[in-house]
Amino acid sequence: MCNVSVVLVTPTAAETIDEVTGIEVHGETLVVNTFFASPRYLSGYRLVSADFLKGQILLEKREQSGDNHE
Repeated sequence: MCNVSVVLVTPTAAETIDEVTGIEVHGETLVVNTFFASPRYLSGYRLVSADFLKGQILLEKREQSGDNHE
């Protein structure tokens, strides 16, 4: 079985989601499913890379153009 992780990168931190079983795209939202945790709904991220040999998907938080509010 392949062990896939997703790394979420923001300007100030990085977070790893382990044991990823799938990623779904729902409009502007990515849904990350894992074996044991509830799905994570991620808005505002973009795919940077998918390294299948390392089993790692890198997602980066998009910058808010013209909007500094979060």
